[in-house]
Amino acid sequence: MPTPIVLFAYSKQVLSGIVRLGLFCLTLWGLYLYVTGAWLAALVVVVPPTIHFWWLVARAYRETVADGSDFGENGPGRSNQNGNP
Repeated sequence: MPTPIVLFAYSKQVLSGIVRLGLFCLTLWGLYLYVTGAWLAALVVVVPPTIHFWWLVARAYRETVADGSDFGENGPGRSNQNGNP
């Protein structure tokens, strides 16, 4: 039986896939609305989720950099010559 950590990682992958699929569907729906002339409705449908998605990406990046786990020039998990991460 998988450990809870593996299940959590798997659930994060599934959730990520669902979010991507949802954004893709919203984009297609927004494109359909735009093509049919409902451009204002297309903006309401597509823009807020897209902004929210990129805000989440930026927040995750900031958290990664803040905890020092970014890959940087030394590669993942390697420290520089001074022993600093």
